[in-house]
Amino acid sequence: MKKSRVTHPSGCPMQLSENLLAHLQSRKTGQVFKIGEWLSALDADLLRQLASAAEEFTLYGGQKDINPDLVFCVKTGFEAETSLMFSELNIEQCFDAVSTFCLVVSLEKIQRHGWIEVINELSISPHSSVEYKITQEGMRNKDAFSIHLH
Repeated sequence: MKKSRVTHPSGCPMQLSENLLAHLQSRKTGQVFKIGEWLSALDADLLRQLASAAEEFTLYGGQKDINPDLVFCVKTGFEAETSLMFSELNIEQCFDAVSTFCLVVSLEKIQRHGWIEVINELSISPHSSVEYKITQEGMRNKDAFSIHLH
């Protein structure tokens, strides 16, 4: 896989962004992309990092600085999925895209626990919907399951 380097102006590495760019660069031209494709390819450690950043955003929203790695992943994933420029969105649309991204990260995490089965590919497109079913394991762990959906 081709390696892309992404560094925040502060000097902080942006490992998730690098991984997403490498994933997109390795795809065949013309293939339809959904963010769930990349999420499902993340190893457990990277998904844990991403889920932590997503949870922080979900809990604090605009009250706290948003993780720049998370923002870059949202921007890149949104543009790859929709062919729209993230920079052309108004602030509310940007906030919605970040919120939707955080939700699909949570759904991927829940799916890996075996609590749901996602039927269609997870997406951050503003006009998408996700279809999933709760598994027997999910029913047995409904209290833990609900903690992951904010």
